[in-house]
Amino acid sequence: MDEFLSQALSLRLDRNSPEEKAAFQERMSKARELALGGLSPRAAGELRVQKILNWVYAFEKSTIPVLEKVGGSNQYGKVQKLIERGFLRVQNSKAGGFDGVSKKIVTLTVAGLDYVERHTDQMYRYRWAKDPSGLNQNHLLHDLIAQILTISNLQQGRIEGFEPESRSGAKNQIGKKKPDVIWLMPEEKRWGLEVELTKKTGRDAHTFVSRVVDSLITKNLGDRLDAFLLVTDKPGIEKAYKAAMSVGSPIIEYRKDSRNRWVEIEGNRRVPESIEGRFMTICKSDFFALLRPKSSKGGVNENIDNLFCDTCYNWM
Repeated sequence: MDEFLSQALSLRLDRNSPEEKAAFQERMSKARELALGGLSPRAAGELRVQKILNWVYAFEKSTIPVLEKVGGSNQYGKVQKLIERGFLRVQNSKAGGFDGVSKKIVTLTVAGLDYVERHTDQMYRYRWAKDPSGLNQNHLLHDLIAQILTISNLQQGRIEGFEPESRSGAKNQIGKKKPDVIWLMPEEKRWGLEVELTKKTGRDAHTFVSRVVDSLITKNLGDRLDAFLLVTDKPGIEKAYKAAMSVGSPIIEYRKDSRNRWVEIEGNRRVPESIEGRFMTICKSDFFALLRPKSSKGGVNENIDNLFCDTCYNWM
């Protein structure tokens, strides 16, 4: 649909030709019908409002560029209108534009929260409507990458829904890995998405491997993941996790001793063959390119297709 709209708007019009003017009007009419999806303009606008506000509700915070993507590729300015209506609040981000992160972050206001909760059956605890000063921004780049990949895949129809980590209600436990986002895939499959921008070492790295393996092989359907996708911007991290998760690699586990110290558990557990092909990685230096519109000079932004390997497609 986006490609059709782009072509419809980019074709040059000879204003002296009645035939070309009529053809242009017909193209624009079809483009509007596609954009509205059979809804009235008012209903379509209301749906975009709900999408944007529900996104902030689910992820607790976001940025204007991400929310513009959520609202639709041709809806730039929609987020600003929601700010002006008092549904969204903007504050300075601690990242201050570093690494491509927006200088501003967006949260719900009391009015925005009230609107969301009147239009959804999925109820969360949202703590930042009155005072967002305590909002955790320590992993803002990490959080935004997870959001960018999620909305990009939703809009391309690769995933059917999602469950953010902050909203799952569970905490990491021994034998379970709580990913940053769970993607709800076709055929009721569940993928875990984990963004890793800082390399784990020692016990943290070993515990990561153990929990991911257990999440892939557990017989508890509520905890089991069909596949696990690790995303990073550093080739060294990708290489280290690929090696640690390769079939036959040792799995080192820990427990606390009588003095409350972590000690290794003796054993010979290895990464099983049953997870082969189910642990996948993506390494890319600039995930924010997925938010940028196509170039008017003929170039195109990087498509989500370019990020996925053959193994990813096999599991979709």
